[in-house]
Amino acid sequence: RFKFTGQVSLTREIGGRLGLAAVPSILFNPDELEEGEAPLIALGLGTRWNFYRNLALVGEWIPILSGYTRTRTFGNINRFDTWGGGLEIATGGHVFQIVVTNSVGLATDQYLRGGDLDIRDGDMRLGFNIFRILNF
Repeated sequence: RFKFTGQVSLTREIGGRLGLAAVPSILFNPDELEEGEAPLIALGLGTRWNFYRNLALVGEWIPILSGYTRTRTFGNINRFDTWGGGLEIATGGHVFQIVVTNSVGLATDQYLRGGDLDIRDGDMRLGFNIFRILNF
């Protein structure tokens, strides 16, 4: 069974140092093991604050507005709104991110379905991203 996702990314930069994002999202067939489930509707909210030259703090919160309410991630049946935050370092065309999150992955159907870890218990995952900025 296939999953279909639709997202619209709305972003705004304020004063050259602060970026805000709102990403309305819909995911059809959120759990491939279930049949006839309602689509998942979520609203991603994110920010990026460039606080010193090439250093920035990043954060996101993705509350599920309707639809899917549970996850089977790693056998857990809990579902919490996805959240993440971290430090971003830009150097010579590359950007490195060190993040903490309650989600299991970066793919859209993984983070839209919510995380399985509860920050109130001190549970989180540590992640690392690297990507290249191409300027033509």
